[in-house]
Amino acid sequence: MNTTETKILESGIDNLVNVSADTTTGSDLHNKLYNEDYFVIGYYNAEQLLNDYGTFEAIRKVQDYELEQFGECLTDLSNSEKVCNMLAYIEGEEFLRNCDTLEKNWDKVLTQKMINKIKKELQNQL
Repeated sequence: MNTTETKILESGIDNLVNVSADTTTGSDLHNKLYNEDYFVIGYYNAEQLLNDYGTFEAIRKVQDYELEQFGECLTDLSNSEKVCNMLAYIEGEEFLRNCDTLEKNWDKVLTQKMINKIKKELQNQL
């Protein structure tokens, strides 16, 4: 796992403190962790993270994801912030896909116990 992936995963773990137990469903968790706030702000910071990840690999990943999900690429690929934030969204989805607790409770309201289990499952991916 490269530094960028680690930072994305850590960001999701840190954002779990903002998740309200007993009001958030499993299917809403990804949006809460990776889409309600920016992962990175600033072109310099975004470029550093993209360089670590592999800029062209990140662009390819964003393009492929958006073509598969939306039928077209919607992210401005010339904007490092937008590419990096979309990359965090995609990677975050992949990290959460590896959480058994979330998969088993996808259509349920998450309890604090479930959120704690998801946190441990994410930490185990570090």
